[in-house]
Amino acid sequence: GSRRSPTTRSRIRTSRRCWRSVPAWKSIPSWALIGTVDRVITPAQQVSMANHAGAHIDRVKASHLAPVSRPDAVVDLIVDADRATS
Repeated sequence: GSRRSPTTRSRIRTSRRCWRSVPAWKSIPSWALIGTVDRVITPAQQVSMANHAGAHIDRVKASHLAPVSRPDAVVDLIVDADRATS
């Protein structure tokens, strides 16, 4: 038998239903940090995906691992996002 209570099962069903109804990227503001010298996912592809999601776009001269090579840019992006949504 399941150890989950009926309430827990109900929440899971509800959260699954909500998850399927509206993708988060359509209802929650998002930001994208585009590495302009990325050779894994081209900057053009990243911009296309970010535009599709309606994301605020920041660009930084970095490869695919911008969070490692440019943590300052990541922090700036997070601070901007926080300010914009607070």
